[in-house]
Amino acid sequence: MFQISSMVPRLEKSFHSNNQMHQTKARLSLSYCCRLFEINRQAIYQSERRFLFREQELIIVKKLVKEIRVIMSRIGTKKL
Repeated sequence: MFQISSMVPRLEKSFHSNNQMHQTKARLSLSYCCRLFEINRQAIYQSERRFLFREQELIIVKKLVKEIRVIMSRIGTKKL
């Protein structure tokens, strides 16, 4: 007969090592990441500001396009 216990991997060790890995995982600071990529923090904040501004603009445009499409459902994208 086979011994099943020898064929089944032990789960306790893998769980313990994964648990330790999650506990020791450190968060990277923004200044450290900026030094890694050789950019300054101001560039990151400016990029975020541009992204949010562009997102707000696109929300307005999408709303207008949806309103036009309700009226003229067969109009193409080039005409909008």
